[in-house]
Amino acid sequence: MIKPKYLFGLIAIILLFLGMFFVKGDYFSEKEESVMFENDNAFKVIEPASISLKKDGKLIKVGAISKGSTFNYLEDYGNWYKVRFGESIGYIWKEATEPIDNLTVKDNKISGNLLTVVKTPVYNSTTSTDPIAEINAAQHIQIVSKSEKGWYEIELLGRNLFVKTKNVIEENNFNVVKNNKNISVIKKSLIGSPLNRDLENTTENETINAANLILKDKVKFPKYNQGEPMDFSKGINWKEGQGVSQEHQRSYLRQLHGLFFISDLTSAFYTIQDENLKEKYINKGMEIIQDWENNNPYHAPQHKMAWHDESTARRLSQLIDFFETGKHHLNKQEKLQLFKTMVFHADLLTKEDFYSYNTNHGMFQDEALIIFSKYFYNFKAFSEYYKLAVNRLDNYFDSLISDDGVHLEHSPSYHQTIAASIKSYGNTLEEFGDHEIANSFEKKYHEMVSYATHVIKPDGNWPLIADTYASDQPISSFWPNNKYYQYAVSNGKRGEKPKSTNMVFPDAKYAIFRNSWNSDEKESTYLFFTAAYHTNYHKHSDDLSIWLYNGEDIITEAGPHSYTLSDPITEYAYSSFAHNTLIVDDKGLPRIDGKTDRTYIEDYNLKNEEKPVVKGVNKRFDGVTHERKVTYDKKREEISVNDDISSKKRHNFKLLWHIAPNIEPIINNNEIILAKNDEKIMKIELSSDVNLSLSKVFGDEDKIYKSWAFDNTKQDVKSNVYTLVLEFNGTKGNIKTKFNL
Repeated sequence: MIKPKYLFGLIAIILLFLGMFFVKGDYFSEKEESVMFENDNAFKVIEPASISLKKDGKLIKVGAISKGSTFNYLEDYGNWYKVRFGESIGYIWKEATEPIDNLTVKDNKISGNLLTVVKTPVYNSTTSTDPIAEINAAQHIQIVSKSEKGWYEIELLGRNLFVKTKNVIEENNFNVVKNNKNISVIKKSLIGSPLNRDLENTTENETINAANLILKDKVKFPKYNQGEPMDFSKGINWKEGQGVSQEHQRSYLRQLHGLFFISDLTSAFYTIQDENLKEKYINKGMEIIQDWENNNPYHAPQHKMAWHDESTARRLSQLIDFFETGKHHLNKQEKLQLFKTMVFHADLLTKEDFYSYNTNHGMFQDEALIIFSKYFYNFKAFSEYYKLAVNRLDNYFDSLISDDGVHLEHSPSYHQTIAASIKSYGNTLEEFGDHEIANSFEKKYHEMVSYATHVIKPDGNWPLIADTYASDQPISSFWPNNKYYQYAVSNGKRGEKPKSTNMVFPDAKYAIFRNSWNSDEKESTYLFFTAAYHTNYHKHSDDLSIWLYNGEDIITEAGPHSYTLSDPITEYAYSSFAHNTLIVDDKGLPRIDGKTDRTYIEDYNLKNEEKPVVKGVNKRFDGVTHERKVTYDKKREEISVNDDISSKKRHNFKLLWHIAPNIEPIINNNEIILAKNDEKIMKIELSSDVNLSLSKVFGDEDKIYKSWAFDNTKQDVKSNVYTLVLEFNGTKGNIKTKFNL
């Protein structure tokens, strides 16, 4: 039995011992265990410097330190200091620092890890206003203690410093919102369809079949490998696609690295009832995502398309959809790893040097940020991502939609795509409560209907201008209440005839003339003229080119072939040689050269409905001016094209006219008869004030002047066609080409 005189002393010792571990009765405080000591490995930052980690032999920036701040290093390592960064070793460039006297530091007990969810400022104290360091998003740092005032005390580079709680998350406390209030809006408006859609006219479910194939390491990309599943049983080849032609590898890799096919698993997940199979879908999806991550780190991807601007955005959207679908099946570590991956993606999409300004790729980047910020709405820091994305979207639509309502990436198909996106974003932002910007988007959407109406040919298709493919089609579900669009898209079966047959879009630099809105396409004439060069995206060397339809396509262009610019055939499709334009000294214009103000519509006259006129100018060739005036005399049923070409120096000039497939030109002096199946379908007459020579080429019979047409709806995409070549030598010349309809 303890004697009373010793009892009080024993109690005091026990209370003192317990006091080392408890503060305010309940909370464990590692801070009280910190031991102060002097460290002679101190340095001062004399110019802003990066904090880097070594990964795969490369130094990767993970943060930065400010001039004047002081830290401690672990080891002097040649030109570098090794420093403590979370559980890793970081590196600081020594020449950005100078040694200082001993710095007092603490020997901390680490209580856990934080994940930075955004770029995170680091402060000397909770009362500091200027950060002394900054840590990139998706980085791990160590906790010393948590303050009740919205701060964490952390250990970084040998110092006890502070970060705000809103910028980080405790890894052990990462939780998912069970019933996400925004998920229905996100899925309805922003998450795309599965890669393999279920077809209504079949008894099988194509999406479920595709998902089950993935379980067997086979992935079906409908547009590639003749639609046959690709075998990934030996691992996914992230560098190239099996059975994919070289010119289509880039487009395929965009889908592959965008993880588009993961959507087959998530869509099938909600269709089936078998819980066992659902579990397999999620496990396989996670396996694929981890494989992608392991093989494609940002600093060393297997292929550049892994971190392509659009692929990255599309992948983030897929990852969020997968995360939502699998959140009750993934374990805690898998969910945290997925979250970290998504945080890195989202942070990357906010960076100015990664953002694709004023392009549809940038639009998809903003879309992904909206999805991310609204899905993880419980993180206040992500609200800034949402504001950034909406602001950039608004700026994009303002800059890439012309004053006359045309999307300025040169392609009718992209005009439709962007119009659909504007409509979708407007509806989505309305549901998120952003009424003002939603109304602005709705207004833009309706302003785009005029061009969408008039650009449709009498056969219901688009001219294959720029990157509009034969498989791209006008969609009747757009502008359902616009009677003129509905008439054009249905070939007169619905709606009402538009009032005008002639339209010029001077800001967009297009002109479209037709004889009437006759519902009989065989009796219809249509002319499309372009003088447009607005941006690098989807631009072809088609300056002052024409597309002519008269009962059928007559004067056409090659059309697009692929997006692989290194492919010789694709290079041709983009070139001047594939369009109805000017060639100087056997050379065409580069696809892009920044001279966006050197091609334009100079004048037009629509006062006489029966005789519209438009004049375009092209000054992109050095020292050469090409003026093209197009007049459509509807009463006389003829289209006249007047080309004036001038230069201070003597050149060889050629004008090209591409003839539609299956039509043969028969040359008789300055007259050309166009025949199809031995029947005359049009006469072309030429006149000139120069010594003009006329010839024709077919397919690849000429070394320089190829003549092809591309139709991606056919098994043989490339076909040989005729091209008329009008040639003269000199400093100037006038050529008149009359198409007798």
